[in-house]
Amino acid sequence: MQNLLNSTTTLDSLSQTQNDIHNIYLLFQENLPLVSEAYNRGILDKYGTAIFGLLGVIVGGLITYFFNKKLNQQQRISQIKIQRKNLVYGPIYKELLSLKKYLGENDGTYYIKIINNVNYYEHDTNYYFDGERIDTGIFISWNSMKSDIRNNYIPDNIKKDLEAINQALFQYNGEIIFINEEFKKLWGDINNLYKIANRKINPGSGDTSIGIGSHDCFYKVNYDCSDKIKKIESNHARWKGVKEGDDFINALKELYLNLPQKINRDNLIRYYGEVKDAIIKANEDINVLITEIIKKYES
Repeated sequence: MQNLLNSTTTLDSLSQTQNDIHNIYLLFQENLPLVSEAYNRGILDKYGTAIFGLLGVIVGGLITYFFNKKLNQQQRISQIKIQRKNLVYGPIYKELLSLKKYLGENDGTYYIKIINNVNYYEHDTNYYFDGERIDTGIFISWNSMKSDIRNNYIPDNIKKDLEAINQALFQYNGEIIFINEEFKKLWGDINNLYKIANRKINPGSGDTSIGIGSHDCFYKVNYDCSDKIKKIESNHARWKGVKEGDDFINALKELYLNLPQKINRDNLIRYYGEVKDAIIKANEDINVLITEIIKKYES
C-alpha cells in the first residue's frame, strides 16, 4: 500500500529531470562565447581535438544518465499504475462482475437483499426460498476502501458510480426490510384467526399460535403464490366447513393472493432496476479504466 504513496514523488522527480536537462542546455548556451573566444585565439587549433573529445564524453555521459533516469522513472510510474489496478480497481471490478452475473442469473428467480455492509455476518449472505438456498450478492469492496488511503486513488467519476450503487441499494434493501415488517404486521391478524379456529376445532389445545408464515413467493420475479395456497388448504383440510376454520383459511388465502396490493411491490421492482442499472454503469466505467492501464503499462 505504501508504494501507492510514492506516485506523486515519482511524478515530481520526472519534472525535475526535465528541468535538469533544460539547465544543461542553458549552461552550454551561456558558455558558447567562451568557445568562440578560444577559437579566435587559436587555442582550439592546438587543443581542439582533446577539448571536443572531453566535451563529447561529458555530454554523452550526461545524456545517458538523464535518459536512464527518465526511463527508470517511467518504469516506476508503470509499476504504480499496475499496483493501483491490482489493489484498488481490481477488487471493485471483480465484485461488480460477480454482482452483474448474480443479477443476470437472478432475474428469473427472486428479489433478494444485497449485502453492502462491511461488517456483515456470513449467515447474512444466504436465504432459503422454497427450501432452496440462494446466495445473495455482495458489494463491500468500495465501502471498505472509503475509510482508508485507497479512496484517494479512485477517479471521481468512478466514485460517483459506486455511490450511485450505494444509494440504489439503500432504497432497494430498505424496501425489502419494510416488506418483511409489513408482512409480520399482516400476519398478526392471521394469527388471531388461527387461535380462534384452533380453540374451536381442537378444544383443550391451549392458546397456541401459528408460526410466522413464509412469503417467499412474494419475492419471485414472476409473482405466484398458488403453491402456498394449495399447501394451506391441504394442511387444514379438516378445518373446512367450520366457520372459524374457514375464516382462517380464507384470510390466509387472501393474504397471499392480494399481497402485492397490500404492500407496494412496484417499489421493489423499480428499486431493483435502479440497482441493476447502477451496477452496469459502474462496471462499464471501471472496465475502461483498467483496460487503459493494461494497454498503456502492461502490453
